[in-house]
Amino acid sequence: MKVISLVAGVSSRLMPLTADRHKSQLEVDGRPLIHWQLDAFAEAGVREIVFITGHHGEQIRALGSSYRDIALRYIDNPRYGSRNINYSLYLAREEAEGQPFICFEGDLLLHPEILKSLITAPHENCILVDPEPKSSMVDTLVVGRGGRVERLWFADHQDLRSALSQSGVNALGELVCAFRFGASASRFLFESLARSSFEGRTTLYDLISQSFKVCETGYVSVGTRPWVEIDTVQDLERARSLAARMK
Repeated sequence: MKVISLVAGVSSRLMPLTADRHKSQLEVDGRPLIHWQLDAFAEAGVREIVFITGHHGEQIRALGSSYRDIALRYIDNPRYGSRNINYSLYLAREEAEGQPFICFEGDLLLHPEILKSLITAPHENCILVDPEPKSSMVDTLVVGRGGRVERLWFADHQDLRSALSQSGVNALGELVCAFRFGASASRFLFESLARSSFEGRTTLYDLISQSFKVCETGYVSVGTRPWVEIDTVQDLERARSLAARMK
């Protein structure tokens, strides 16, 4: 299965660490974050990754055309500083529209078994959920019932963990930002992106949430396997502490 990895952003919350290098080059237990990601993809059976690059994109492209058994390709986003993540994904339209693919945000450190569970899940469309959020900054919850995802509940940089216990909410857990889209959902998503302004507030999650209404989407739990989304220095330290469990 093809992976579209979104790695164009500046990662401003990690400044000054990301002033002269890409977030993916930050060290986690002696290795760049991106090598952890690539090894996890290789172990999960991924054979093709397309990176959407921008900020210090040359550091990503230095990986070359392959890593282990994975073919690597690159699409440059020259407007990463003025357009939002919607545009980065839209640039992959020729690569992925109408085809099954995994959309992966490039700041994730995931245990390989988490990725494998996403790829092998018995759902054409599937997302990852952590039913027991580990971070104090949970801003996106997955809402659903009967094994089906209904919507995403998003609050910018806030803690939504209390909503997990609210009566009537049907919150399944925290969203882990890796999505598997089947052909129909892929087509719906890129047609929706084509109508985006690519400016101002990012609406990608809104569009993904809308896709659940027209393309049945399931989910898999990460269980007790380690993962972290690296947005801050605190997240980076947590990643370093979890690294031993990733091996």
